[in-house]
Amino acid sequence: MYRGRFAPTPSGELHFGSLVAALASFLDARANQGTWLVRIDDVDTTRARTDAITSILHCLRAHGMQSDEPVYYQSQHTDHYQKVLDQLLTNGLAFFCSCTRARLKTLDHQYDGHCLVHQPEDPTTCAVRLSPASTTSNIDDLIQGPQTFAAARSDHPVLKRRDGCFGYPLSMVIDDHRQRITHVVRGLDLLEETPIQLQLQSILGFAQPNYAHIGSAMLDDQRKLSKQNHAKPIDINTPEQNLRDALKWLNQPELPSGCSDIASILDQAVQNWRLDLCPVAAKLAPRSFCS
Repeated sequence: MYRGRFAPTPSGELHFGSLVAALASFLDARANQGTWLVRIDDVDTTRARTDAITSILHCLRAHGMQSDEPVYYQSQHTDHYQKVLDQLLTNGLAFFCSCTRARLKTLDHQYDGHCLVHQPEDPTTCAVRLSPASTTSNIDDLIQGPQTFAAARSDHPVLKRRDGCFGYPLSMVIDDHRQRITHVVRGLDLLEETPIQLQLQSILGFAQPNYAHIGSAMLDDQRKLSKQNHAKPIDINTPEQNLRDALKWLNQPELPSGCSDIASILDQAVQNWRLDLCPVAAKLAPRSFCS
C-alpha cells in the first residue's frame, strides 16, 4: 500500500518550490490510490514558528490538499528519537562529541573524528554524531535513475545537537518508519541527504522507501528558491492559477479548458499524472513567484 508524505519545516510560509513538492507528492499518492500525509518538521525548536505552521496548513487546504491522517508533529515524538539514539550509542554506532563551533570552523566544518579518539569526559554537554559508514549504498531514484553513494568514512553527521535538538536525518528516518512511508517525492536539493538516511535505515533494520527527487525551482541568479533566499510566499487568494503554474512547471499534460475550480484541476491532474515527466534538473521558477 502506497504511503507518501510532505514534511515542511515551519520556519516560514510556503513558496513556489514548496508548493511544487507538496503537489507532486500529493498527486503521486493519489494516482497510485495511496495515502498522503502531512508531517510538520518542527523538531528544531530554534527555527519552528507557530504562525508558520498555521500558515502552511492553511495554504495546503486552500490548494485542495489535506492530510489523510492527523497531521504529525515531530516535536511530539522526541521520546522515540531519544530511544533510538540511546540504542545507537549502546551499540557503538554513534558517539558523543564536545567539539565547539569555533573548532569546527578551523576545520572548514569538515569534522575530523576527534572525539572518536578523544572521548569527552562529560557527555551531558555534548552533541551526538553517527559513526562513519563502511559500505556503499544505492537507490534507484524514480526520477534521477540509479544512484550510488560511496561510503562516507570522513562524515560524522550530527544526530543530536549540543542544545538538545535532534538532527533531521535521525528524526526523518524514524518517522518514515513509524508512519510506514513507502514513497518519498521531494526536491533534488535533498538528494545529498539520502546517503545518511540510507545508512541509518540499514543500521536500524528499517525498510527503504522509494525515492523520487524532482529538480529544484531556481531564482534567476541560479539560487534555489527557498525561505533563506527570501522566496515570495504563495498567494492563497489565487489557488487555481498557482496549481496551473505548478503543474506546468512539473511538465504535466495541459489541463482541459473546463478545469476552472480546485477540485476539477486536481482530479484531472491525478488522471494525467506522469512522474517521469517531472524535471530532472534545476529549473527556473515562474517570474511571478520570484519577485
